[in-house]
Amino acid sequence: MLMIAGNANALQFGKATVTSSLNEPLQAKFKIDQLTAGQREQLKIRKASLKAYKRFNFKRKSIVGQIALKTNHHKPRSVVVHLRSDKPVTTSGISFLVEAKTKNGRYFHRYDLLLNPSEQNTNGGQVAIADNSATASGEYTTQPDKSQPKQADGQHKHGNYGPVKKDMTLWRIAKKLKPKGTTTPQMALALYRASPKAFDGGINGLEAGTYLKVPDDKKVHAIDAAKAKRKLEGNT
Repeated sequence: MLMIAGNANALQFGKATVTSSLNEPLQAKFKIDQLTAGQREQLKIRKASLKAYKRFNFKRKSIVGQIALKTNHHKPRSVVVHLRSDKPVTTSGISFLVEAKTKNGRYFHRYDLLLNPSEQNTNGGQVAIADNSATASGEYTTQPDKSQPKQADGQHKHGNYGPVKKDMTLWRIAKKLKPKGTTTPQMALALYRASPKAFDGGINGLEAGTYLKVPDDKKVHAIDAAKAKRKLEGNT
């Protein structure tokens, strides 16, 4: 999500890549491309202020305070911004705003980082899709229809899932409930669209104690798998 003050085409924010895992200090980076010589020389990048979060109606989580930004010149027309934390990150999703300032104005960009447990982070430095080593132990509250034959693994009936426990993630729940023939990102996006009020600050902000409405299989299949994956990676 791009939120800016000034010319919408002035700065080209690239997608973020994460090279660390859950329960490790954060290591991530993103690139800003297509800079003019003047922009590159004058560019100043920092975490957005609390005032900016309020301006865009976006809640700033405490984890953001632990992140440090460092800018390195990459090529004549681009810079790379490295994200680091001293302490291990214990939440599978981090959403935050970056502020970039040039003589032409200030520009804001939202990033949503998702981290896998270390044993599952085998994607060679690409943005990790959220997961969690804890078991999703909430109850799936739909009552089965005893007159119908037992469903195969991976299928589900339309109903509610919850209450969401503190150690549960959307990825884990989606993986458990996805219909046969669909991907976990498709199911995760379907759950998010069906229960937006269960989330605080976007798709990464699943709130404990809430219930998720489980959409029917047709709605999950109807979601484009590639678009769902990009949504979870925070690049839409």
